[in-house]
Amino acid sequence: MMSTPNSMTKSAATTPVGGLCTRKVTRARESVFEDDVYAFVASVVELCDLALVQGDTFGFGDGQGVCDRFICPRAAPDRKVPREPRKLNLSPPRLHDDTDDPDQRLHGQFKMKYIHSQETLTIPKDVKVSIKTRIVTVEGPRGTIGDAAHRKQVFTHATGKLVKNLAHLSVSFSQPSPSVINIELHHGSRKNVATLRTVRTLINNLTIGVTKGYKYKMRYVYAHFPINVNIEKNNETGLYEVEIRNFIGEKIVRRVVMQSGVDVEASKNVKDELLLSGNSLENVSQSAADIQQICRVKNKDIRKFLDGLYVSERGNIEEEI
Repeated sequence: MMSTPNSMTKSAATTPVGGLCTRKVTRARESVFEDDVYAFVASVVELCDLALVQGDTFGFGDGQGVCDRFICPRAAPDRKVPREPRKLNLSPPRLHDDTDDPDQRLHGQFKMKYIHSQETLTIPKDVKVSIKTRIVTVEGPRGTIGDAAHRKQVFTHATGKLVKNLAHLSVSFSQPSPSVINIELHHGSRKNVATLRTVRTLINNLTIGVTKGYKYKMRYVYAHFPINVNIEKNNETGLYEVEIRNFIGEKIVRRVVMQSGVDVEASKNVKDELLLSGNSLENVSQSAADIQQICRVKNKDIRKFLDGLYVSERGNIEEEI
């Protein structure tokens, strides 16, 4: 074992702690000659090499140097197999996992995937549902919803059909009986499994639309300037157009085109009320939203200026007959 240079201070006494033998060598002072510093560095390197070969434990400096501590098998005779030196992890810390899918990240580990998930929907007796290439077609007393010729949700008065395309969702359909539809998903994450209930609700809304229909009621709200609403039907497209005038006294004429399959009429029993009805819940609700959004108050305090057309009630058509 090499001795330290004479210019260096004496090393601390060796004290065995827990079967480990440690030796601490203080740093060289600033007043040491350059040759002594080089000699001291050479001795440190030799001690490190010796520790790697024999398995001794050496600690240099105040624990902030490049030399780590190694386990000394001679200090623990009952240990037959010497431990390997601890490897330092010099890689920068990772703030997140390497995977791009947020569903797959959970404290550095992958989230659990569901092997098999299923949702079941019961179809009423007077409703017929057919699914082909994830294009849902629903037939009922109020008409037919679905047309594979169109690849989006469209209602036409000539054919009375509405399309609901679910091709963007990775789910599989099966019909064990004419009145039961199974929606299945294999090896899906939590968000993928959530789409099963969404698909089930969408098909259920279609079945309700062909049996009961949907109706929205909207009321005119104004404090001083009365809102005038005119309803016209375009003969070329077959769609209704709602024309709104005198909104908060403005000269601007606001026009809203209804979605396909939506009928609009003014209420006969209630003043300043608009009725929207149709088989598709999405089209009826979107038409009501378009009317409400076009009557937004701008550049004024909306807590004081409450004028507009707002949805007051939602329900089904068959319940009112």
